[in-house]
Amino acid sequence: MPAKSKKQQKFMAMVHQCQKNGNCASKEVADTAKGMKRKDAKDFASTKHTGLPEKKKSKSKKTTKVKENTMKDEKKLMVEFINGVCNKEYSAAKNNLKKLVDIKFKNKIKKIADETA
Repeated sequence: MPAKSKKQQKFMAMVHQCQKNGNCASKEVADTAKGMKRKDAKDFASTKHTGLPEKKKSKSKKTTKVKENTMKDEKKLMVEFINGVCNKEYSAAKNNLKKLVDIKFKNKIKKIADETA
């Protein structure tokens, strides 16, 4: 497997050196050396530097932003939906109240008209 970046290639060269000599630069290098096959470390370490980026860009940050944007969009849609439902229920309640008030006023007007007649 070729290395994806110059930093990865350099790190794997240290891992390969650690596996060959037992002379590890750090605990992280030693842990990686224990967990890798010698051939795999050599393949990574033998990658040429030309055309490789200094550091590989991670994709996880981009997906996090997409998730945040998606969450914001979902939140907006939920708020709009809830407001729509509330407005519909408010309008319906307002219309019902208006009808009730109209009926009561009509009844009172009829009573007054009957009493005066």
